[in-house]
Amino acid sequence: MAVQLPSLHLRRYSAETISHSHQGLWQFVFGYHGQLELNVEGQQSTVSFGNVVMIPPDAKHSFFASGENQQLVLELPSALFNQLHSDSFWQPLPDSALALIKWLHDYPQSPANHADAARLLLAQLPQAGSSSTLIVKLRQGLVGRLHEKVTVMDMADICAVSASTLRRKLFIAIGMSPMAYLKTCRMEFAYNLLAYSDRALADIAFLSGYASQSAFTFAFSQHYGCTPAMLRKAK
Repeated sequence: MAVQLPSLHLRRYSAETISHSHQGLWQFVFGYHGQLELNVEGQQSTVSFGNVVMIPPDAKHSFFASGENQQLVLELPSALFNQLHSDSFWQPLPDSALALIKWLHDYPQSPANHADAARLLLAQLPQAGSSSTLIVKLRQGLVGRLHEKVTVMDMADICAVSASTLRRKLFIAIGMSPMAYLKTCRMEFAYNLLAYSDRALADIAFLSGYASQSAFTFAFSQHYGCTPAMLRKAK
């Protein structure tokens, strides 16, 4: 049996009210353009740029759009995603997630890259519970240290847990290893500097933890599918 993989789409919703559910499939609707009215298991709110609605597998939901809209929709098999522990289906998104959503809109990814895009998006979700508390602590502890050589033990010390506990909790929460998460943080930091500052590429490479501009360019290109210079030119 083929393994179902994540899928990522830009989707426009109609003015017609449609009600349905998705069997065995998480759906994340990231607001991008316009507004979308959604009701999930009796909770009703609006999806717009700056928030996300998380629709669990088999949850009954309906949607209605009163005007022109376009949303980024991630569909993820439940077997690949640990259930969120949250009192609300709607969550605000951090600035780093907004930059990533704009990037994914401007540079649509091929299906082969959807799993990587899914990991990046899920890493931005403000999850509740012990695992997300650990992620928040780790993210805060890495601020100002992204230019340094950071090991798994350094990250475990930031979170006051063992290296094995850090690996396990990160994988359960976002499906990433500590070093993969560190790279994601560095890439997001670099993306924001490229998009919103005039710093030289060599400076951004250093601040993001890379010994050379060529090493940084290679890592950035692998991560985002374009070079830092291409991104800056597009901005």
